[in-house]
Amino acid sequence: MTATRLISASAVALLIACGTAAAQQAKPTENKGMKADVLTTIDLGKQGLNDYNSRQMRMRKITLAPGGVVAYHSHSDRPAMDYIVKGAVVDHRDGVPDRTYKAGDKITENTDVNHWVENKGKVPAELIAIDLVKQ
Repeated sequence: MTATRLISASAVALLIACGTAAAQQAKPTENKGMKADVLTTIDLGKQGLNDYNSRQMRMRKITLAPGGVVAYHSHSDRPAMDYIVKGAVVDHRDGVPDRTYKAGDKITENTDVNHWVENKGKVPAELIAIDLVKQ
């Protein structure tokens, strides 16, 4: 092998080794540049549920058109939390005054909540909904 070929082969091997080492970067052990704000919580121990083995945590994106409604329903067996991404909705909850939630707000629905929701706005409302639903 000539000296030029030996140097070229060595350079290629070195580049491959460096690329492999860079790909095997150490796993971080601490967060950096991250902020986590708790928006809402539900104390599951106080919800009266005892069938966790038959449930799943579910996340959905819900879009509610202008004039649209989510029909009257109960959360007696399905605690939930919602984050309003866009638009606004009016929550008609039993026993309390109606409340409007807009982008950036959260809705907490414990097992004592019975309600319906509507979009009185002119744009679709988008919500991220998380609930503990029976399978």
